Amino acid sequence: MRLNDSVIGGLRAKDSAYYVFRDDGTRGTGRLGIKIFPSGRKSFVYRFQADGKRKFKTLGDWPHFTLEKATQRYAELAGMPLQSRSDAMGKKMRTGTLRELFAAFIAFKSRSGHRSTISQYGALFEQLIKLKLFTGDEIANEITSVQITRCIQHWTKQDFMSRAKEVRKKLHALFEYGIVADNDPLSDVACNGVQFQIAHNPVRNVQNFEAGTPGDRYLDFKELRYLLTLFDNEKNVLPPDVQSLVELGFYTCGQRPFELCHLQKSRYIPEQNKIVLAKEFSKTGIETAIFISNKAKEILNDQAARYPDSDFFFPNVNYEEQLKKYKKELKANPITKMEKPTTGLNSDAWKKHMNEFAKIHFDQPFSMRDIRRTFKTLAGMLHFTENERDIVNQHVNKTISKKHYDKYDYFIEKRETTLKWEKALSLLLEDDGMEIINKIMENDIVL
Repeated sequence: MRLNDSVIGGLRAKDSAYYVFRDDGTRGTGRLGIKIFPSGRKSFVYRFQADGKRKFKTLGDWPHFTLEKATQRYAELAGMPLQSRSDAMGKKMRTGTLRELFAAFIAFKSRSGHRSTISQYGALFEQLIKLKLFTGDEIANEITSVQITRCIQHWTKQDFMSRAKEVRKKLHALFEYGIVADNDPLSDVACNGVQFQIAHNPVRNVQNFEAGTPGDRYLDFKELRYLLTLFDNEKNVLPPDVQSLVELGFYTCGQRPFELCHLQKSRYIPEQNKIVLAKEFSKTGIETAIFISNKAKEILNDQAARYPDSDFFFPNVNYEEQLKKYKKELKANPITKMEKPTTGLNSDAWKKHMNEFAKIHFDQPFSMRDIRRTFKTLAGMLHFTENERDIVNQHVNKTISKKHYDKYDYFIEKRETTLKWEKALSLLLEDDGMEIINKIMENDIVL
């Protein structure tokens, strides 16, 4: 029978599974076919003879695994000598475990340059083992949707909806990779005698859900006034790097702390009040220009003087030592929960200090990520447009292709928004600052 997408789409489910094979007029090379399940699921299969017995290999689920991919894989298998084909089908291969799938996925994401992937997925795997939700030795392609559901229920039953949604998302990505992992030319899994043979993603059948609203913590104008006044009057309320980072976050309109920690002197143009963030440190993966106000310039100058031998304004001074320790741990345990060190200051340098500081000075917890939300919320109260806030926060217009994005796009708008925000922060530090801010919010005067 001739197989194409139209024919495959027209094949109807029956009470029991059945096969339809392509007739290409050849002998001794096996057959490419498709298996139709009672549920309606359709999987490409390769049928061949070995040791006088008919054997099958599942290639992948249609339409995610395309006919073109199936044909290509069939050609690879059909071109093998009989013994090699038999070996490839499983005599010398074993089916990979969940532990090995995590390791393969982490290696794949690391090659793609996704920062924090190793620590996030490594920590997730360790947590699944610690909670006894999985042992890690389960055969990956035998894990069912029911097992995934029970795993996620560990968090939903405790009302940890955000964490539950995050776990579902990560497991979905893990098994999506598992479907194509056997055909990943850069993976070492097959070389090590492992095949996953995952035909479908068990997470797809697990109902998705809403995790609730995002965090809503931000400093109000009184709290922000208190914080800025405290920083102006006392220089040691936080470690110098952390205090400078918090201030810089506010005076750059809430730029991401990871990105601020990786600003480089070699990319700073002080006479133009401009600094360019390298794409390898950008969340969006593209270079972006940040306008540096006068106050932000003072902060960067202080940091440059503090670390004259580093190209980074906020260097991780223990980077080499941490990297050596990390590589040793990674070699001993490929699925490590240890966070990969960064050349710039990392979150371990400020989390503890910020938590202690917030307990002393505020009624509610306050973290680095709340700085961005504080800017967006308070700027909105001061009648900054949504477009102004998005542009200065490096939210690229989705209609603009990254290929054609220029790092200097909207720089004039960024400058105007940053200067207007700096003016608002300056007003807060004046004796009658709160009164003026209230008038601006009520539209009695314009900022």
